[in-house]
Parts: sequence; structure tokens; C-alpha cells
Amino acid sequence: MRRVTGGQVSNYLVGIEIGDDIDAAVVQNPHFHAPKTKAPLILIGAGVGVSPLAGIVRAAKRGAAITLYQGLRDPKDDGLFLDELSDWRTTGQLETWHLAQSRISPFTYVQHLIKRDATIIAQALGQGATVMICGGKAMAAAVEDEFQSLCVQANIDFAALKSQGRFKQDVF
Repeated sequence: MRRVTGGQVSNYLVGIEIGDDIDAAVVQNPHFHAPKTKAPLILIGAGVGVSPLAGIVRAAKRGAAITLYQGLRDPKDDGLFLDELSDWRTTGQLETWHLAQSRISPFTYVQHLIKRDATIIAQALGQGATVMICGGKAMAAAVEDEFQSLCVQANIDFAALKSQGRFKQDVF
């Protein structure tokens, strides 16, 4: 367990012993769900943030235009859903899958991939794409910065994307 400065859960968990009972509750985000449209879907998650995104891919209809940007440290240590995502990519459940690995050279974070693919993402936004980001606050902030930059470059109103519910975040 890694203690996160200011983190409620990590600071709580480092203070308990094996076998201790804990009180926990799931806090739902009613605004974080995939739209029921045929428009492209761009999913971005790092670490355990990929879990709800994998659920979205699993529930999607085959042939949906879903792109996933997944960030992890090292596939041997934290490669959540790698086998399932590979299978979904092969069967077409997931159209495109990009993997950023921050502890394996070349060291890459999801925001680097967003910057690299800015033109493709801008085209998808022009087709009505929805962007969903799930993971840590620092990752989400870096990704949002890249989206603001690509929107300026592509003459897309970023504030409108957010107000239309086409840029969604579930961060912790």
C-alpha cells in the first residue's frame, strides 16, 4: 500500500492490521456512464481507474467505436485486464487500445499518448465523441491539460464539450 498525501483511503488503510474489520461504502458517480449513441467513445484510465472503463467495454455492443488509452507502471505488476482487453481488441469489442507504461522504457504516460494522437482525437470529437477519464487526480489533470491544448489547436470549444457531458471524469 502506498500512502498518498491527503488520500483518505490510503491513509486509513496503512493504519489497519490484517484481520481488522473496516467500514466501507461505494460512492457512485451517476454522471459517469457511456452515452447511448453511435458516436465514438474515448476512454482514458490509469491504474485501477481502468476497471470501470473495462466494464464499459465489456457492456458495449460489438462494433462500437471505442478507443482506450490505458496507463500502468509495468504489466508484470499492475497489468489489470490485459488479457481481456487483448481479447476484446481481437474480437472488435475494442476498436483501438493504446498502452502507456511509466516504468518501462520508453517511459510514457497517457497524456503523452493524447498529445501524440491529438489530430485523430480532434477528428473523433468532430464526430461527436465522448471522452471518459478515470483514475488519479494528477493523471486526470494532465490529460485535461492536453485536451484543452488540442481543442485550442483544432478550434473546438472545450467548455462546450464539458457542458454537453462529452468530457466526463471520475477521479480520486
